Amino acid sequence: MFGRLMNSIKKVQSKKSQFLVDLKEDFYGEIFWDKFGEGQYEPDTINFLQSRLNAQTVFLDLGTANGGMSLTAASLGSKVLAFEPNPIMFRVSERNFSLNGDIRSNIVLFNRAVSFKSGKIIFSSGKNSKILSDIVFDGTEDGLKEIDVVSLSEVITELNQTNPSKKIVIKMDIEGAEWAILNHIDTLKTLSSNKVTLLLAVHPGFYRPHVKRFRGLDKFSLWFFHLRNYRESIYTFNSLSKFASIYRTNLNRITHSRQFGALIFSGYHEFIVEF
Repeated sequence: MFGRLMNSIKKVQSKKSQFLVDLKEDFYGEIFWDKFGEGQYEPDTINFLQSRLNAQTVFLDLGTANGGMSLTAASLGSKVLAFEPNPIMFRVSERNFSLNGDIRSNIVLFNRAVSFKSGKIIFSSGKNSKILSDIVFDGTEDGLKEIDVVSLSEVITELNQTNPSKKIVIKMDIEGAEWAILNHIDTLKTLSSNKVTLLLAVHPGFYRPHVKRFRGLDKFSLWFFHLRNYRESIYTFNSLSKFASIYRTNLNRITHSRQFGALIFSGYHEFIVEF
């Protein structure tokens, strides 16, 4: 039994950090961690963390998955609040964090979803796609476990009270649930008043995926699906830009809503938002 346990443990080493992970239940698999260590997985995200995080920051990892970004942030000295609603991936992250005692104390892990308001939700496909899109359930069990939903504004307000001198940096990668947050004015006001930096991954259409309904009309319905995503992107940019400056990850500023919509339409889905 001990031998099997050790066989599931893997050392991940990159240029600026190293840590141990447990491959058990991790459907991302060993290939993912190989790419992660080699800097081939989301290099823009890693570069962002390395340039923005230190002992004077608090990092909110919204959509922790197997914990790679949280472990990277903690190894850079940042305090980490990690949120993962998927019960299986929560267990994976919990084991991965526990294997790294030298940085474990920097991380607080929550089995919660994050949205614009607090509450509870059944962890089951179709219950509330704006908080948990169906893509969250790919490769995992679809059960009836009730999980908490936490308001992002409440988290930030509490952080500001307990760590007033620390800069808040957020990575938001929540599979379509970002749209409801980004269009909630009170949440945007909270992000702005606390001068938050946000690394944003957008997932257009994930909370209302395209469904083939009528033979012969699929091309039309797909075009309409992309048009809705484009229009939603423009609306979201207009909401965001009242409170923040929006950049590509190469730090080129985006100054117009149609430019933002065109980038998303063409497949560019990661942005830096400075409130």
